[in-house]
This record gives sequence, C-alpha cells and structure tokens, in this order.
Amino acid sequence: RERERERERERERERKREREREKERERKDMGAWVLAPSLGVTTLVCCWLFHRIAGFRKRSVVVVLATILGWIITFSCVFMVPYDVLSTEILATQPSCMVDSDDAGLMLRGAEGGGENEAWDIKGNALWRATSGLLGVGRGEDTDSAGCDPPAPVVPYKVMVITWGILYWTAFFGTWLIYPLLISYVDMADFHFSERITATIKENIAIYGIMGAIAGIAALVLAVKNSLNFQGLVGIAIVLSNASGLLALVMLLGYGLIAVPRKIWRRSNQSLLLKQYHFKVITHHQAKEEAASNLNKTLKLVRSASEKVTSIHPYRPYVDQVIAECIPYGYDRFRVGEGDADVSSYDQIVRLRHKVRASIRQKLCTEVIYKMHVKKCLELEDVLACRDAAANASNHRIGVEMANLGSDISADPVAMDYRHVQGTGGHAPRRIPWCTRPRRLYPGARLIDSLEYYWKVYLQEMCYKGLAILCALLSILTMWSELTFWTVKINGPDMSIFSLLLDLNSKNVLAQLVICAPLIYMAFCSFYSLFKLKIFNLFRIKKYQQTDDRSLLFSAAWLARLIPPLSYNFLS
Repeated sequence: RERERERERERERERKREREREKERERKDMGAWVLAPSLGVTTLVCCWLFHRIAGFRKRSVVVVLATILGWIITFSCVFMVPYDVLSTEILATQPSCMVDSDDAGLMLRGAEGGGENEAWDIKGNALWRATSGLLGVGRGEDTDSAGCDPPAPVVPYKVMVITWGILYWTAFFGTWLIYPLLISYVDMADFHFSERITATIKENIAIYGIMGAIAGIAALVLAVKNSLNFQGLVGIAIVLSNASGLLALVMLLGYGLIAVPRKIWRRSNQSLLLKQYHFKVITHHQAKEEAASNLNKTLKLVRSASEKVTSIHPYRPYVDQVIAECIPYGYDRFRVGEGDADVSSYDQIVRLRHKVRASIRQKLCTEVIYKMHVKKCLELEDVLACRDAAANASNHRIGVEMANLGSDISADPVAMDYRHVQGTGGHAPRRIPWCTRPRRLYPGARLIDSLEYYWKVYLQEMCYKGLAILCALLSILTMWSELTFWTVKINGPDMSIFSLLLDLNSKNVLAQLVICAPLIYMAFCSFYSLFKLKIFNLFRIKKYQQTDDRSLLFSAAWLARLIPPLSYNFLS
C-alpha cells in the first residue's frame, strides 16, 4: 500500500508538471504574437499617411509597395523598443522565461557585458545588439530560475532576435542600395526599360564608388589589425551606417524639438493663423500663375520640336509620345512653336520629356495647394465669425442681466451695445455656417453640428495650447536626458528622467507607456524635420496628395536610415 501511494504521488507530480509545461507553451505562443497588434496599427498608420500625402490611384505599384514597406519597417522599429526593454528586463531577472535554458545562459552572458567578441558568438544576437537590442538587454542580476511569472506577455528571446535582424537589415539594404536606385529610376524619362536601368546605374555609380572606397579603407584597417573576417566587415558596415544616421539625427532632432511645440502653439492663435493663411494664399496664387506660364512655354517648345522633326525622322515616335502627354494640358492651343528646341539626339528628347513632366506636375500641384489654402482660409474665417458672434451674444446676456438688476446702463455706451447685438438677436448660433461645405441633412446632423461648433469655437484653441505645453515639456526632458546621459558612463548618478521613471516600475505594462511616449515624440520630431526639408525643391513632402514619387522614396530611405541611430540614442 505504501508503494502504491508513492506511485500515485509520483503520477500526480507528473500531471502537475505537464500542466505547467502546457501553460508555459501557451504563454510563449501568446508572447510570440504580442508584436502583431503593433504591426497592424503601424500598417494602418502608414496607409493613412500615404493616402494623405500621395494617394494610391496616382502611383505605380512599385512606388506604393516600396514606400509603405519602408515606413512600416521604420515605425515597427519604434514600437519594438518598448517590447525589447520590457522583455529583456524580465528575462534577465527570470531566466526560466526564456525559450530554453541555453538561450537564458547566452542572454545573461551578453547582459553582463562579456565584450563585443562574445556577442558575435551568439547566433542572431549580433544583429539585435547592433541596433536597439544592444542596450535593451537587462542587467542580468538577481536571477530567479525557480519559475517564470512575468507581469506582461513576454516576447520570446529568439523572436526578438529574429525580428530585430529582419527589421534592421531590411532597412540597411533598403536605405543604402535599393532606394537610391528606385529614386533615380522613377525620375528617368527614357522611353525604354533597359535605357532607364542604364541611366539609373550611371547616375548612382559615383555614389557607390565613394561608398566602395570607404569600405575598402575600412577593410584595409581590419587587415592591418588581423581582424579581416565576415564579422568584422559586418561590424564596420553597422558602425558607418549608424554614424551617418546619428549625424543627421542630431540636426533633425535638434530642429524638431523646438519647431514642433512652437508650431502647435501658433496654431492655437486662430487670428494669427488666419493672417498666415492670407499670406500663403497670395504666395500660392503667384506660384500657380508662374507654373501655368512655365507650362505654356514648355508646350510651345514641344510644338517647336514637333515642327523640326519630320514624319520620316527616326526620332518622330519619341516626339509623338511627348506630344501625347501634352495634349490633355492645352497643347492644341498653340499652333506655332516658340523657342529653340534641340532634337539632334536621343538624350535631348529625353530631357525635353523630363521637362514636360516636371512642368505638368508643378502646375497640377500648385493649383491643388492654392485651392486647399483658399478653402482653409474661408473655413477659418467662418470659425472666427462664429466665435465673435458667441462673444457678442455673451456680452448681450451680461447687459440684459445688468438691466434686470436695475443698473443704469443708459449712460454706459458699451453696455448699451450689449443690448443690440447685430446679426445674433442675443443668441449665438450652435452651428458653423460653412461657406465651403453643404449643410448636413442626415439624421443626427444637429448633434454633429453642435459638437463641431463647440470644438471649433471653444475647445480647439485650449487643446492646442495644452498640447504645445506638453510637447515643450517633453522637449525639455529630452534635451536634459541628452545632456546628462554621460554621468552613468563615469559611474555617476543617473540623471535621466525617463530612466528614473522606468526604474521605478520596470516590469509593468505602464513601463511600456513610459518608454513609448518619449520615443514616439522623438521620432515624430525627427520625421517632422525630415518632411519639412526642401532640398533645392527636389524632395518635398506635400499634403493633399501632391507628393511626387521621388520625395516618397526619399522619405522612406531616410526614415530607414534614421531609426537604428534614434533607437540607440534613446536607449543610451
């Protein structure tokens, strides 16, 4: 009977261990899918942003996929950092939360700072540590191998390493190899695919020659130090890429931390904003007229080229293709050409086609931007008129109350004006009478009109001011952390506010919010500065679906170039 009871206890312990293993497998499977919601949100944000500044119908499939994929990789890196920090903080103190015991030992040796060479011995971890995972690794002390009880779903270590490797190296090859070729390719006006490819390679050969020379010097240095191997070459590539990204990040982030709060604060002053819109309307009207004049000159130049090229000329098919692109924009209005069109070679016709495309794109862009600014100006005037009417109505009620209290307001001309509010009858409207929009007539329109009225007239200005103050505070904290992060390197006190907040509750979901909020703000400031760049008017991000293909690919390339240095800088 004693042996039977012992066997029963052993079976019970085995069933308990099996239940624990099953729960552990379920927890790990759930942790592997923790990144899915962030990926879904990132994809939706990228698609919305692309629709706002470019539009899907106007772009080729290659441009759409390349741009959105680059943005998704960029924003996914931003959302990966909180998971990285939280997961590695938990895994460092609870090795049993790792996928297996071998991974736990590897991760802890890396966390204890075994050195750069040891990191390369860990399969896949070199990619992770080369980006944000390098500093996201936990402290590796106070470990508890008795069990795993994480306060939040933990992303498995192998999943984290693989994900970082895919994101980092996709962004690396994209920003240095693929996007420069795509930017040149979409800008070429050649008539055949092979010729466009050849012209693209010729245009970028100088850039890749410089990059090859730098890589050759780095390889020579490694050869002198007897470290010329694959791992050393990969490390040099990572260092050079991150160094160039950090240099650009310093300039972009420095401008964005000041410009973003200032921009939001200025938007809270609707009267000042209306004056800016009036100025922009005049500026864009002049740009529209100039673009229309430039297009007319280009169309006359095409007519002149058509007159020079006869029907039996070998370049006549190319000229006909250029004319076909000009017909929708008033080419038939010009019966006689003007200007000296050079059609003596194929390259000259290609340049003419490129000029035609640029002129058409500029005309369409300036027309749309001018119309949208006029619309914004009229809508803001409607809002300010409603706000003035509401203020007058409020003053009218105050005057009536004074009269009811027996005050002698006949001697007060200001109070007398309160009783004669023109156009309001003493009552402010609860709907903004838009002059650019049709009136809402569907069920529930009255409620929507009222909510819109109170938001535009009363709440929007206060919300902008509050948001500007919050952004200014984040900018100050970010600059303080940048100026004081070196104190930890010399074994001094940790003076970073973000680091102190994280140390208070480093293993909670709240810690992810503490990490994610300032990181997203830093990324937004950097991206805002990048999108505000106007590099010789060649690369510009424009609203109202007016951004050209080159600027879209340029933004994707530079976002991919900035994200690893941004994550590294933030975690530092």
